[in-house]
Amino acid sequence: MLFTAILTFPVSVASAADFPNKPIRWVLGFGAGGASDILARSVARGLEKDLGVQVVVENRPGASGIIAAGVVHEAPKDGYTILLLSNSYFNNVALTDKFDFDPLNFEPVTEVAATPNIVVVPASSEIMSIQDLIDAAKAAPGKLSYASGGVGTGTHFGTELFKTMTDTDILHIPYKGTQPALLDLAAGRIDVMFAGASPALPLITAKRLRPIAVTSSRPAAVMPDLPPVAETVPGYEAVTWYAAFAPKGTPKEVVDRLNGAFKAALSDEQVVADLEKQAFDAEPTTPEGLAELLATFIQQTKETAQKARITLEATPQ
Repeated sequence: MLFTAILTFPVSVASAADFPNKPIRWVLGFGAGGASDILARSVARGLEKDLGVQVVVENRPGASGIIAAGVVHEAPKDGYTILLLSNSYFNNVALTDKFDFDPLNFEPVTEVAATPNIVVVPASSEIMSIQDLIDAAKAAPGKLSYASGGVGTGTHFGTELFKTMTDTDILHIPYKGTQPALLDLAAGRIDVMFAGASPALPLITAKRLRPIAVTSSRPAAVMPDLPPVAETVPGYEAVTWYAAFAPKGTPKEVVDRLNGAFKAALSDEQVVADLEKQAFDAEPTTPEGLAELLATFIQQTKETAQKARITLEATPQ
């Protein structure tokens, strides 16, 4: 046994030192063609420059990233399969423990990027500001409605956080995705949505929706003249962030190499320009920084869910 250990240990070290020497598979919990897919493919090009190997983007959409996470959970622990998740996945982690695998059993690599939501109303709405929204909601509790991309999504939690911080009652109408929610909002069937910036922008440009605020703590580059919700509701912030992970047990040397490649990619001028077009801000961190972000986010999400009485009625599939 001792002799075997002496023989195999140098092989493991050599393998980590030689990383990477073949293509890397990057599994996404998002469909092809959307903003998140564009984010990954833009960053993948930067990773390829630094790593010197192909980075193959693989779309495994569904269940807020749970399907993609299940795929990577079973992958070899060698750094050649990595995962991209958004904070919507961790909303589900905070809401339920009914997974077929340990949903946190991954090695944090780095936060990748973040994007604010934009608070939008129909173009015909009389609501012109966050204060108008609060006043209208307080004047008729439960009469106003808001759309989300589904229970447990960032658009859901961001609005529920707003409701708890402003003591307002706005009816939640969940949709199966952001796009149908935005279309119903533009048609005037819904009163407001704390929508993702990228999918909302075309309808804003077409003047079918009116933006009234951003959910980041400071003005966002995508619409610099739009005030943050926090100017009216101090302390409010709700952004969508994306992060990269490797299977649990991936050698630290490999995780560190991936982290360095992401940092290089996210400082590449072309990658940064591509991300800005989709309303993303590059947000690279250390693996430790991402771990701290996760712990804080999950705790805050649990608190918001408890206050708003948010539950998942079904086991994530």
